[in-house]
Amino acid sequence: MEIKRFSQNGTPVLSLDGPMIELRTRVCEIRFPARVNSHWVIDQINQGNGVLDSLAKPEFKMIVPRIPFSVMTQVLDLFYKTMLGNKLMELEVWITLDNDQWGIYIPEQQNGQLRIKNIESITADRFIVAIIHSHGAYPPIFSTTDNNNEIYGFVYGVVGSLLTGAPDFNFRFGWNREFIKLEVGDVLAIN
Repeated sequence: MEIKRFSQNGTPVLSLDGPMIELRTRVCEIRFPARVNSHWVIDQINQGNGVLDSLAKPEFKMIVPRIPFSVMTQVLDLFYKTMLGNKLMELEVWITLDNDQWGIYIPEQQNGQLRIKNIESITADRFIVAIIHSHGAYPPIFSTTDNNNEIYGFVYGVVGSLLTGAPDFNFRFGWNREFIKLEVGDVLAIN
């Protein structure tokens, strides 16, 4: 039986660099080191349900266009407006791509200082390219809450240092408690 590479459920891979997982989502293909799920990878390899590929290296490739910076500028405007009354107020947005049209969707949420509680669940109704939230005046560092929530195979982003005039971006891919740092240029069309 041939094992499908970059499956939607995760393909276990054993390389010279150690256990890895290959995954294909609606947005990207990614191969990343299995840290939290390394035992699962080894078990799957031992059962014949994985791939031995000594040359496999971590990689990330968007299979949809990268997010135009003009869309990110609109997101920044929303984040700035959210901060007007309180520099610690956070907001989450979903960047969508439906019928080749970029969109910004604000899910129903309870915003607070340094926290967001989503009321609305992610559904297949929207083609979500990335889930991005603000940290207001604080640096864009993923929190423990983010680590607990961002596990569903999406590109996640946090934007912070908004009061400096030069906001900072931090992106990653999150799946099943595995987090892979992404470069800004992996996600945003900045060149």
